[in-house]
Amino acid sequence: MTKQMTREEVTEFLFSKEWVPGVTLDESSLDKTFSEVGLDSLDLLNVIVEFEDELEIDIDINGEENISTLNNVIDLILRIQADPKIQQVG
Repeated sequence: MTKQMTREEVTEFLFSKEWVPGVTLDESSLDKTFSEVGLDSLDLLNVIVEFEDELEIDIDINGEENISTLNNVIDLILRIQADPKIQQVG
């Protein structure tokens, strides 16, 4: 069964990991672009894979044009949890 997380739990999970050595994510990071917080496309992929493993869901960001901030990732995860039919495997 797929694990469910609230926005607060998703955010806390995101903040609890050190995605890049020396880069600390916090509330001020949520609306900045990935490059503004020191994350590149490989780091984003690692974030997505961690959430897929943790929540037992499939996330395909290829069809998502607006994934440029951490808030966008959180919103996508919450949408997938709310409607599993939108899960897409790339």
